[in-house]
Amino acid sequence: MQVFLIAGKSGCGKDEVAKIIKEYYKEINKKAVITGFSKYIKLFAMEILGWMGDNPKPRKFLQDFGELARKNNEQIFINRMLEDIKLYENYCDIVIISDVRLIKEIEILKEKVSALYTIHIVADKSKNNLTEKEKQHITETELDNYDKFDYTIKNNFDETLKENVYKILEGMI
Repeated sequence: MQVFLIAGKSGCGKDEVAKIIKEYYKEINKKAVITGFSKYIKLFAMEILGWMGDNPKPRKFLQDFGELARKNNEQIFINRMLEDIKLYENYCDIVIISDVRLIKEIEILKEKVSALYTIHIVADKSKNNLTEKEKQHITETELDNYDKFDYTIKNNFDETLKENVYKILEGMI
């Protein structure tokens, strides 16, 4: 099974890249699933805040709750994702984790998953409405100087994004 980690700042197009990867594998009759570390935090936001998963995201809550959870157990979301990957193996060929934000998420999964590929999405103009404080949060800044990605894609928010993702994927086959 292949696992893709999609990393980047808020609004850079991580979800779009994940959808393109899923589409690519569907075209060649492979089953892909898109998941994320934040699904656990978002579930708590739904239960605690009554947030229905729509926009705007309760970004401050998500950031604060993630910090609190990691303070209690540094690898809580990583360990849960590793358990999920084991389950996905029974049903899928490809797992796409569309919201990688921290170095440990990458490094620990690299140790544990053999066919793992990291893709960093960069965009000059990200499409987000973050406050300056939210932009300075560790989940927005920690990967700024990380240079161990397998691939980096610049997102210009045009048709070249799909072309660039497909070039990467075609090179893997």
